[in-house]
Amino acid sequence: RSAHDSGHPADAVDHDKQRRLTRAAAAYRKRHDLLETAARFDVIAITWPAGKGKPVIEHFKNAFDATE
Repeated sequence: RSAHDSGHPADAVDHDKQRRLTRAAAAYRKRHDLLETAARFDVIAITWPAGKGKPVIEHFKNAFDATE
């Protein structure tokens, strides 16, 4: 995003998206026999303001728990 006019980029990871990501991660872990391995869900928010040479990158560790 070039601004926070539509909200912070991390806000795009709403409950519905968290649920879909959780399901995708569970399917991946099952397929690769990793169900006993802990998983962590991080969110990376990138804003690249107009006229700026570099983006602003924020890393939210453990941003949400698995939802079902």
